[in-house]
Amino acid sequence: AAGDQVCKLEIYYKSLKSTETMEQSELDHYASIPGIRVRFQKKAWADEGVILDYLQDFREDTIDIGEVLLGMDRHGSQKTPLVREYMSYMEILPLYTPPECTDVVSPCDHHIGRHLQSLNAKKYEKAYDANQYVWDNDGIETPMKRMLFATWASEAWIDLCTNNKHLITAAFVETGFLLARDGSENHLIKLQNW
Repeated sequence: AAGDQVCKLEIYYKSLKSTETMEQSELDHYASIPGIRVRFQKKAWADEGVILDYLQDFREDTIDIGEVLLGMDRHGSQKTPLVREYMSYMEILPLYTPPECTDVVSPCDHHIGRHLQSLNAKKYEKAYDANQYVWDNDGIETPMKRMLFATWASEAWIDLCTNNKHLITAAFVETGFLLARDGSENHLIKLQNW
């Protein structure tokens, strides 16, 4: 893994196709990219089955740590009885962000996510500038766009985990996820309305 990376970046693509009907070359491409997992589903958010798959992979990635805290953003599929039972069994403590303020209190939404978005945008702009006509005229098919984005996301994630670990640490400290349990470090929390 890159740097001290423990967990992989998760990418969810909305697709009406199942992985059984996708081209094997596309699936092989995702399997070859380091540091990420690509999942597909019919909705634009993760349903209970996708959440359970994610939790299983997350726990496999973190099993050496022991009990773990996992920040979640209150989607209904993250709180079903089956999901809660599975997290309890797997020693995953869910920490649900308060409603309507994920962008303020989630370490991934603003802090880490913003950095990844910026790196991905630069890669897209470079690809677009190199071949504007093709991009403007739908000359790149959807599977290729997905593969390009996944590759760029992988590169951005590895860069973040290798060269910008301080951003990850700061995100979890400033949102209160990575502080002493006794409250002695609460002064390090820096919540802002982004």
